[in-house]
Amino acid sequence: MNWSKIDKPGIIAFLKAPTLCSALVLPLFTGCGPSLQTTPWESLNGPVAQNISTVLINANDASTLYAGLLTGELFRSTDRGKSWSRASTITLNAPIHQLAQHPDERSTLFAATGEGLFVSSNGGVEWTKLTVVSTHESCRSIAVDPWNPSHMYAGIDHRGMHKTTNSGNTWSPCNTGLPADKLAEGEFGDIIVHPALPDIVYATVSGIGVIRSTDAGYSWEMLTGRLTAGRTFIRHVIVHPSRRDVLCIGTGAGDIYRSTNGGTTWSLTHQGLSYSEVRSFSSDPVDPALIYAGTESGVLVSEDFGESWNALGPGLAHISTAVVASPDSAGSVLYIYGEGIGFQRSPDAGSSWERIDNRLGGSSISRVLTSRSGNVTYAVSGRALYRYQSDRGWTQASDGLPGTTITDLAVDGSSDTLLYASTMTGIFSTTDGGGSWKPLGTAIQGIPAQFIGAHPSIANRLLSVNANGMMVSTDKGVSWKHVKPLIREHEIEGMSFHHANAGIIAAATSNKAVLASRDGGLTWDEGRYGITSDQVLAVTFSPADQKTYYAWTSDGDAFRSTNNSIEWSRHTHPWKTGNDVRIARDHFNPWSVVALVDRKQIYYSDSGGENWTELAPAELSANPLTLHWNHLAAMLYIGTGTEGVFRLSLGRAIEKARR
Repeated sequence: MNWSKIDKPGIIAFLKAPTLCSALVLPLFTGCGPSLQTTPWESLNGPVAQNISTVLINANDASTLYAGLLTGELFRSTDRGKSWSRASTITLNAPIHQLAQHPDERSTLFAATGEGLFVSSNGGVEWTKLTVVSTHESCRSIAVDPWNPSHMYAGIDHRGMHKTTNSGNTWSPCNTGLPADKLAEGEFGDIIVHPALPDIVYATVSGIGVIRSTDAGYSWEMLTGRLTAGRTFIRHVIVHPSRRDVLCIGTGAGDIYRSTNGGTTWSLTHQGLSYSEVRSFSSDPVDPALIYAGTESGVLVSEDFGESWNALGPGLAHISTAVVASPDSAGSVLYIYGEGIGFQRSPDAGSSWERIDNRLGGSSISRVLTSRSGNVTYAVSGRALYRYQSDRGWTQASDGLPGTTITDLAVDGSSDTLLYASTMTGIFSTTDGGGSWKPLGTAIQGIPAQFIGAHPSIANRLLSVNANGMMVSTDKGVSWKHVKPLIREHEIEGMSFHHANAGIIAAATSNKAVLASRDGGLTWDEGRYGITSDQVLAVTFSPADQKTYYAWTSDGDAFRSTNNSIEWSRHTHPWKTGNDVRIARDHFNPWSVVALVDRKQIYYSDSGGENWTELAPAELSANPLTLHWNHLAAMLYIGTGTEGVFRLSLGRAIEKARR
């Protein structure tokens, strides 16, 4: 099936709740033909540029930018980011950790990736792997000596520092003075060759901290042992270009330390917050005292090389951001990238920003969700939340969230703009569709939350799962209490709320079990007898009675219970067990179910999965990570691993199948 754009998906009004008779009209398996043809998948063109892992500005031509992605793809722009094209794929599905440029041969690039170190002699079009160590390696960092480019340093995860003196033809380990046990577990951050004194090299290593060599890497000393005790990984370091003993380091907790004696002593110059990791340092190419720090909570700027710091603004969201400063004909230009902001450019030191990520890569979507009406689509990409409306496209919707990973998202049935988000720091809510967020429940703030569910028909009822177990709120998140019995050992994959009985809730788990509640989530029972698959991904309900449940598993298997999930037996389905099967059920109508099999074949059921109708195939080339089905709009949504969100209109095909 060809790909094309859908102009008006349309809402299918006939898809009303089925009766027992209508649920039995469709056969268990119906072959499809042209009369059941579906429309093609539609890309929603975003969210884009959420997978950028590193950026390089061409030192010889500031209009040429390179963006390395977590997917191993390299994108290039020759007009300062106005347009992008894919230059190459260095290592498919292995992240590009860092890009570096040869100081003399400007078409020669180096890429430190999850699959090792690579070199390109033609500006990133073709790549050759450099053998640093004999076994498989993840190369985290690369540094080229600006005074002698045949000398380079590579940080190899769990294998230590390596150096070449012949432009990468051969490499030797250079870890004298470093603890072998720590190197065996360590991951590298930055490697910095001092711009004025190339024999001085700094690096950051997890579990060790900041290390320094004063003899071009032949021996090393540890500088920050006392800072790392009980602290987080020191990931980034920046060195003053002319004052040899002045440098700054940034930690995973957002703290910034400064030293004026080459790292012998340190002073804390910025107090960070939990989950406020320093993601990057960049110095202004015109003013050496002006430096920037990209953090999980936005960008900081210092006009005195780290002695004092201020937030960069206005108009810049305080979310996960990395920053790069570049020379330009009119002065310095700032570039920022990260989850939630894409790729942006500022020609005026951060006073104004413009998006420059058109057609720049895609994003990994862990959760896609629509409002009840289907008019608004929400997509979670790591720490970022985006909102899509047909007349506005994608807009950022996570301002006010703490900048940590968003683990789940729920929409309230009473309003298209009332949402709840679970994060690594607790539960948050918004009443304006993501325009602003506020924390819920002081007792659960600071505790990583894995799941959030809003009851579609019991006002004020919320359910959440965190490290302390399952929690319930009867006042929209103001206060929380544990459910009974206390559920801790189960990892909740999702919840289904019965359409006809507000008290019935079923939770799919990864422990060969379905948890069931008959009082709106206050108390729960475990049903596992007969379920043999490890992971239950979704639970659906029969529209015919309140005792019949269906459980759908990660290996494409299915189980059926006719006694409120106490006992289960295998249930027949039209696909083969072992196929790649993704199940999506409507949140408000859990008898309406869609199955995507092997990224191509589509089945629909309006009986909770008792009977299925096969629709015409619609092949999806991207890797699906999450599905969402909106029954009212008859629209299936897919969140992919690299290319954002797609949707597929199934209304006409289902309408013809019902005739």
